[in-house]
Amino acid sequence: MPFDKVLVANRGEIAARVLRACRESGLRTVAVCSEADRDSPYTRLADEVREIGPAKVAESYLNLDRILEAARATGAGAIHPGYGFFAENSALVRKIEEAGLAFIGPSSASIALMGDKLAARRTATEAGVPMLPGTERVDGVEEARRLAAEVGFPLVLKPAGGGGGIGMAIVRDAAGLERAYTTASRLGELTFGNPAVYLEALLPEARHVEVQLIADDHGHYVHLGERECSLQRRYQKLIEEAPSPAVDDALRRAMAEAALRLARAIGYRNAGTVEFLLGPDRRFYFLEMNTRIQVEHPVTEMVRSTTTRCWPSSSSGIATARRPPPGCGEPSRSCWSRASVRPAICCLGSSRRRSGGRDGSTRGCWRRSSCRGSRRPRSGLDPHRERVSIPRPHSIGMRSTNSLGF
Repeated sequence: MPFDKVLVANRGEIAARVLRACRESGLRTVAVCSEADRDSPYTRLADEVREIGPAKVAESYLNLDRILEAARATGAGAIHPGYGFFAENSALVRKIEEAGLAFIGPSSASIALMGDKLAARRTATEAGVPMLPGTERVDGVEEARRLAAEVGFPLVLKPAGGGGGIGMAIVRDAAGLERAYTTASRLGELTFGNPAVYLEALLPEARHVEVQLIADDHGHYVHLGERECSLQRRYQKLIEEAPSPAVDDALRRAMAEAALRLARAIGYRNAGTVEFLLGPDRRFYFLEMNTRIQVEHPVTEMVRSTTTRCWPSSSSGIATARRPPPGCGEPSRSCWSRASVRPAICCLGSSRRRSGGRDGSTRGCWRRSSCRGSRRPRSGLDPHRERVSIPRPHSIGMRSTNSLGF
């Protein structure tokens, strides 16, 4: 479906980054905003701005009817979701598809398939991606006890309806199984609308490594190397580093090939991330696939000098924002060599309170500072202008409003 105008259905930093990438690609843009965001900096980057409702996100950014109305009124032929809001809501994406608009992201079918963690495990296994021992859906505490004996302790109990570490619990013996099952099932129901849970073997001393990939509608699949996000708090990532210090070229090729096999198996398109657990023996296992552009995508952009926000093109054949590096489409070759990247570290700062900053917000910006012990960034990256310089081989990108809150 040809289009030359894109509506960006998001706000803040990611909206600014997408709007700039569209402009670089020669696409006209439409920004949407709530009453509270009408003067936000990102709105000044768009060719047109449409107000879609009050400050409450359920009545504006999550109100798909108003977003579709804005798209029709402005003549936008495509919608870019950014991250968050409805980026991984397959039902809402299906409505966009049914409205005859292009969705700049994966298909609703791919989102639904990878959003169901049990279906994702089955699909990855069929694609030949390494998998930790685990179970199908567990119905009840008694069945959990029986299956736990087969999987073996320690193990991890996970909600089947979503990821991000929500509801996940490490169970080291049978005594803690009932409480973990009840908690995971309850949080799965509240957060994802799905109380189903499953068991998976625990991999001790594992690293968390994710592979960034991109695909288009023409069967082209590329990877942009990996990011390591092993340093976490309550299963939430704090630091992203690229490339991973634990991954050499041979392991990088193997992980990239596995990620691309999975993407091809589901007919994936656009930006996505396949996450793996890497054991001390250097064997890796599938964890999940994020069917969206991630918050931490600037880390890959910084080290690869590549735009992932609007790359690759849609089925319209519109030119991409950046050409893929030579060799990226060939799994037998690594498109991530240490000679061609500048390592970067990104701190995803959390606040001292679960609610966000001191005022309950989650404000922040990407910044870069020297890694020579300096605790305060000396210069910054303006997300609206996309200007960043990396004078030394290593840099640190920080997104923080308060301390990390350990």
